Amino acid sequence: MEETSFKIDIASTLHFLIKYNWIHNTQVTELLKKRVLTNLPTEWLCHLQHLSNEEFNQLPYAGLKTFSKHTGLPTSLLEFLQTATTLSMNRTPPSEITEINIDAFKASGMNPKKLHEVSRMAPFVNDIMLEADCNLIVDVGSGLGYLDHILHQQYGHSVIGLEVNECHISSAERRASKHGLSCHCLKSMKFNITSDVECAQRFEEMIAQLAPTILRGCEHALTGKHKSQHDASCNEAPRPKVCLIGLHCCGDLTPAMMSFFHTVTCVRSLCCISCCYHKMMYSSGSFSKFPLSSTVKTQLSNVQKQNPSWHISPCTLRLGAQQTRASWREQSVEDHKDHMKHVAFRALLEMAVGQATWVTTVHGEVLLILVWC
Repeated sequence: MEETSFKIDIASTLHFLIKYNWIHNTQVTELLKKRVLTNLPTEWLCHLQHLSNEEFNQLPYAGLKTFSKHTGLPTSLLEFLQTATTLSMNRTPPSEITEINIDAFKASGMNPKKLHEVSRMAPFVNDIMLEADCNLIVDVGSGLGYLDHILHQQYGHSVIGLEVNECHISSAERRASKHGLSCHCLKSMKFNITSDVECAQRFEEMIAQLAPTILRGCEHALTGKHKSQHDASCNEAPRPKVCLIGLHCCGDLTPAMMSFFHTVTCVRSLCCISCCYHKMMYSSGSFSKFPLSSTVKTQLSNVQKQNPSWHISPCTLRLGAQQTRASWREQSVEDHKDHMKHVAFRALLEMAVGQATWVTTVHGEVLLILVWC
């Protein structure tokens, strides 16, 4: 029953995306160039033009059954909002999220956004470590090591940070040294995670090589239950049981990490936050690693047989990676005006450049000539 319901939801979602393809399947910069706004129903435009800022901000919530403010909505617009709401997953944050207090010294270098993320991600990872009985954290895309350092300082976990940017690796090592964390239980190194079998083999070999040293144990500012937890697990170097984590798993990184979780024996748990879906590898109208679900693949294939010219584009996935409607709700009149100007001016420039003529002078200079008709 649940599988059948899931298939119906997926099919409904795909048909919804096809019906409103003009909203999501074009780059915002090509809004004017491709005359996207000509698709806007006249009744929608007439209604939207007369909304107050408060009503405009509440519009994304008009599809909720409990919301009754927008009684004058055109039927077609209300149908759009209700369907979008029905097909959306619940993204309300759980009320029991744990947040740790990070003092000014440990938080040095973190901007407010990073501090917000680390203070919530660290205790969540610690809970997963305990539940899955893991003894080693591997942080993919570890950057400057903020999360790794807190996980080691606060909970005593052994952490390997994997990063492709050598400058970030050097900065993470300097920061660890500044915080007195230069030890064998905390390591930053260059390693690029991909979905291929060879990469998984290199990963296993790397873990096997580092485990005897990194799991030998050390102590950094551990007290109470965290010290007891640490002492119980660090008397000897056991077999590595990895918790694979990622705070910003961009593009194809999430599918690669899921592949590791499925195939690499030592990986016992996975905790990652995906982002930048539009950066996934895309060619000839399809993504190489999306969708991963065989059910969704089948549903997508069936829909595309009926609509051969339609496909999910990076533009659609970019929209899927944006902020939720909660951020829209707080916009002021000036915020909306600034946003409108930025989008409109960028779209005008795109259209102008598309109609421009490039001329090379006798001196080799390239000139851009804009001609407005």
